[in-house]
Amino acid sequence: GSGGSGGSYRDSNGNTHRYSNGSCGSSGFSGSRGSDGASGFNGQSGINGQPAPHGGILWVVSSEAGGIAEQSGTRYDAHVTNLHIASGIDDGIFEPNERVIVSGVSMINDGGLTLPSGAEAYIPSTQTIKFEPTRFTLPEINSGSSFVVPITYYGRIFDEPPPNKPGPFISRAEFIPRIELLGRPFERSFLKQTLVVQYPVKLAFMRCPENLGRGEVATLEIGVQNISRMPYGSCEGSGGMVVLQIHFDQRIIPVAAANIGMSLVPYTVTYDPNIRDSMYIQMHNIPPGETVTVQITIQMESRAELFDRCFWQADVYLRDKLIEYNFEKIRVS
Repeated sequence: GSGGSGGSYRDSNGNTHRYSNGSCGSSGFSGSRGSDGASGFNGQSGINGQPAPHGGILWVVSSEAGGIAEQSGTRYDAHVTNLHIASGIDDGIFEPNERVIVSGVSMINDGGLTLPSGAEAYIPSTQTIKFEPTRFTLPEINSGSSFVVPITYYGRIFDEPPPNKPGPFISRAEFIPRIELLGRPFERSFLKQTLVVQYPVKLAFMRCPENLGRGEVATLEIGVQNISRMPYGSCEGSGGMVVLQIHFDQRIIPVAAANIGMSLVPYTVTYDPNIRDSMYIQMHNIPPGETVTVQITIQMESRAELFDRCFWQADVYLRDKLIEYNFEKIRVS
């Protein structure tokens, strides 16, 4: 702190005198440190920046001289648009084991660049159709241009064994044509095709009385339908021979057979009464889209047991192959 002020005194003559002020003391020690102040408030959020523009891909094809031959935002792409399918018999029906003919495969390059030469068009085999390993090498195809493959592809629907259940056979067969470049297919070239596989003739109906007394006579009717656009039977221009084989319970006795609905006999019946299951019916002409009805007159055996059920069955053969069978029953009354 500062020194104290000097005092005063009087001498013997009465004069007042002052002492000098005291000198300042030495500095004191530093005080202890104060506590930290409180944190300040957070500042306000800044303004969002402007969004960046969308990115993109630019496909560039360089020329041999090092320049740009062409460029586009999309590459080349092969898109199969159409084709024509026919069966080997060409009756509008695709049968098991029948040849499939594919022609006029049309495609378009709807990408932005020229499709380079060397791409291949082909149809691979599937689980239902086996195709010949035919490939066609495509030329260079400009953007937006179409091309028709100038060759025909041949395949064959897999065959089916004889039926193991009554009723007509029907199934599906599929194949997928495609175009590939350097072993990689273009996804848009997959033009899936589905064929309905069935036979051109089938049993339309089997009619008989529900009950028949012992010794009574009745008429059985069998309808054979042609669902194709070609006649079937033994006639000229037919797609194949059609034969029925009729099996009878031993208590059902065939008497006669006749035709119905046509002026000319549309079928021929052969039967040997001494041989079981020997009735065969040769169909002469089943017109496209029509049904021929076969009539057979039978008699119930007089010794048949009452209330027994007697079965009879019709088998359909196309070109000597069993394609369908079905059965009905008559109750002895």
